Amino acid sequence: PKVRSCTSVTLKIVDPAFNGLSEDDLRKTLRRIPKMCEAEGAGYDFSEHRAAPPGFRIWCGATVETSDLEALFPWIEWSFHQIRAELAGEAA
Repeated sequence: PKVRSCTSVTLKIVDPAFNGLSEDDLRKTLRRIPKMCEAEGAGYDFSEHRAAPPGFRIWCGATVETSDLEALFPWIEWSFHQIRAELAGEAA
């Protein structure tokens, strides 16, 4: 392509299960998702940027294959649902 992005994609969680958390607690909770993915060998270093709202920062530039992102997203969803179940007091 003639133009390459110099930014990454940021995702913000808007699920109602997370609405009651303070910003600090939300950051701490959401930082567990990249750690869970890393423990599974599925993704690395995609916590939010320090100046961004709580969420995720995923590099999607020219050096990243679409298939890598497609492989990552189910793991993000899996860890998200694990944590969401914990917040609801359910067994995941």
